[in-house]
Amino acid sequence: MKKIIPFILILSFLSCSQDDYENSELNNTEFEPYFDFFIEEGIIRGQDYTNYNINFYLADIDFNNAVGLCYQQYERIIIDREYWNNANEKDKEWLVFHELGHCLLNRSHRNEKSNSGDCLSLMKGRENSFDCSENLFSSLWRKYYIDELFNQDTILPNWYTNNQEYSINYDNPLEIVSITNLNTESYNSTFDFNNTEKFVIEFNFKDWEITSNNLTSVLADIYFGGYSFGSAPLSERGRLHIRNNNGEEYYENIEYNFNNNIKLTIRKNNELLQFFIDEQFIHAMEIESFDTNLLKASFETAINIDIEIFEYN
Repeated sequence: MKKIIPFILILSFLSCSQDDYENSELNNTEFEPYFDFFIEEGIIRGQDYTNYNINFYLADIDFNNAVGLCYQQYERIIIDREYWNNANEKDKEWLVFHELGHCLLNRSHRNEKSNSGDCLSLMKGRENSFDCSENLFSSLWRKYYIDELFNQDTILPNWYTNNQEYSINYDNPLEIVSITNLNTESYNSTFDFNNTEKFVIEFNFKDWEITSNNLTSVLADIYFGGYSFGSAPLSERGRLHIRNNNGEEYYENIEYNFNNNIKLTIRKNNELLQFFIDEQFIHAMEIESFDTNLLKASFETAINIDIEIFEYN
């Protein structure tokens, strides 16, 4: 295992020492596993940083909402204590990898995103209020992000770019559900998600603006197998999301411009899922298993829906 070798700081030569932050403490042990992961991922990609030394500090940071700071010339990274203590493992890994991207890979921020809002890099910054959606819970996305971290010329992989067409030829479709003009406050059904290799689930929510004149929100959501894909068109800013029952976010777009009809489409092709809204590609990722067979939708008031569910070869 790669060890973080302590680096003695000569504070008189620093323009900004760890004493500039309240309750600063050297804590390499806490960060060592994530540094080891970084070293291992670099070696896989032909880059060996085994002999590089970095000191990690926990401190109370108040620096333009930053949660991590890299001082490359002093081989030092400072992490905000409150953020770290409340972060999940994926966020912790992302933060350490991001700061090591600055300190070891000499990377600057890359504020770019795909047409549907997916982050193109773990090195995204917050300049000019930049925002994008990062899927930290997908192994496919993790591999892409780490590939790009070590090689910024990395392009989006084929599993993402080759599955963005809404209209494709479905071989021998097997209709499971076909409902038109269902006016309801809820829909509940079951579907064998785990034993169905290829399927399409589509909910078309119609005339939500008329239906929701006296409501503060109408959530057009599909709950499927322990996940949800949905929209909140009446929120202060239009919101799209994909998450699981644990609240882990796979995709979020908080400024989506909704149509009067909202069509949400989920397509599974073996282990890959593609998501569409209003027949426009939104996101892709893998799903290895589903928690439940439950399929449902619920609303604050009755709304007109078309539902299509079918398997295909």
